[in-house]
Amino acid sequence: MRLYAKIFLCGIAIFSTAFLLAGYLLLMGAYKNELDREREIALKQYQYDKFTVQSELIYEWQTLDSKFGGEDRQSYGEEEFLEKNSIFESLIAKLGEGTAFYLERTRPLISNLPDGIDDTLVQDLEENAISYQFQNIGEESYLLTGGKIVQEQIAVYMLRVTDITTITERHQQLTEQFQKMYLAALAISMSVMLILSAFITKPLKKITLVAKRIAQGDYEERILSRGSDEIAELIESFNVMADSIEEKVEELSKALRQKEEFVANFAHELKTPLTSVIGYADMLYQRELPGQERKEAAWYIMNEGMRLEALSLKLMDLFVMGKNQFLLEEMEIGAVLENVLQGMEPILQEKGVNLIVKADSAYIKVEIDLFKTLIWNLIDNSIKAGSSKIHILGICQNSHYLIQVIDNGCGIPENEIEKITEAFYMVDKSRSRKQHGAGLGLALAEQIARIHGSILKIESREQEGTMIALELYCEGEMEDV
Repeated sequence: MRLYAKIFLCGIAIFSTAFLLAGYLLLMGAYKNELDREREIALKQYQYDKFTVQSELIYEWQTLDSKFGGEDRQSYGEEEFLEKNSIFESLIAKLGEGTAFYLERTRPLISNLPDGIDDTLVQDLEENAISYQFQNIGEESYLLTGGKIVQEQIAVYMLRVTDITTITERHQQLTEQFQKMYLAALAISMSVMLILSAFITKPLKKITLVAKRIAQGDYEERILSRGSDEIAELIESFNVMADSIEEKVEELSKALRQKEEFVANFAHELKTPLTSVIGYADMLYQRELPGQERKEAAWYIMNEGMRLEALSLKLMDLFVMGKNQFLLEEMEIGAVLENVLQGMEPILQEKGVNLIVKADSAYIKVEIDLFKTLIWNLIDNSIKAGSSKIHILGICQNSHYLIQVIDNGCGIPENEIEKITEAFYMVDKSRSRKQHGAGLGLALAEQIARIHGSILKIESREQEGTMIALELYCEGEMEDV
């Protein structure tokens, strides 16, 4: 069942139950109040009628006393007085319809009660008390009041009947009017609840629609949040979730693009040297070549093999660093840089590059092999950029150690600086391939810097040179290496 239908049905059920209960209590309360008021009136009327009967009995008994000339009234029995005297006929005529007198509880003297009245109330009358009873006969309603009247030596029972049909009819009319009002109110409330449930669930339908669009790939879709109620909070949370999904999808898309680019570039990097290596190897195998041609073919195979070896090692380093953490050890920076300088000496002499190292003495936390690889890559990039002079500066600044590699090479275009640390990115692809480059050097250096809690900061101008810097933690004083 849809949520708006649940809200609608629950609202209608609550409203109809509350309305019916309130109407029932109101009608029954009003009906009871009218019956109570009618009962009070009937009891007061009974008291008045009782006084009337007592007055008449006193008068008739005095008359009888005069008639017998003072003789003892006991000689004229009570029953003979009650049965032969016409006083009760005159009393019924005076009191009106709905009156009955009884000599005993089951012995009526005279009555003009409406047809069908059950007078068993007389049998249950208590001494010195007035009793009442409600009776319904067909569509008529009556209130019976009765009691015992004792005056002089005479005792009779009187029963009075009051017609209260108008009260029950009025109650029935009110009930019918309430039923009509209830049906009208129910119809109006159903319309209102239908509109309200649709209005309340509209944002939820919007969330569902937007969720479907996001599932179909429209990750930029959002919902406008208004107000500060629970639905607004839900929409806000949904938008936050959508932002997170969009970010994750962008990350996955970027990773996928990088993977595709990685595979494409790697395949391209392998294809050319492998084709050449296979071709020259086949030439050496199939033909008898002169000494110089054979030497050139072997040199080319060796050259391309070196390029493939460097490429595979760098790729392996990238993969390893993406999956492992490294232990950093505290080492003296001067010793580390001197070791780097010794390892680069043959290449520097071959290329005619002057490397100048000036570093403050300090101890820094590094992974020695990775750190040497980082410095080697920075120097190698400077050499490939055509630099004739490279400066390595180490400056201790309070708790940080700044390392700068500065060259006077061809520089990097300003719009290329942000991309230079991406894997396989090369500013000059033809020059890089001639120098066995694969566009992985700075990407590898960037990852090593991150392992050491730093990032590469690159400043460069075309035809003027490049400065690459990173910061590490340190303690120390200046020395030249």
